Amino acid sequence: MDGKRWKRSKTAVYNIGYQLIWCPKYRRPVLVGEVAAAAKRAIARESQKNRSGDCAGRSYA
Repeated sequence: MDGKRWKRSKTAVYNIGYQLIWCPKYRRPVLVGEVAAAAKRAIARESQKNRSGDCAGRSYA
């Protein structure tokens, strides 16, 4: 267990993670072109910093 990711209390050990779900109305593409590329780079960069890059770069659409 990595001490940085896991929190400890007297009675528990836990890890709180967050998940980003992007689902616009009618599932139309919102981030397109250069904006989409910049967003993917930013998300990948931040996920690498936080070591939570399990889904970084994958598209589930």
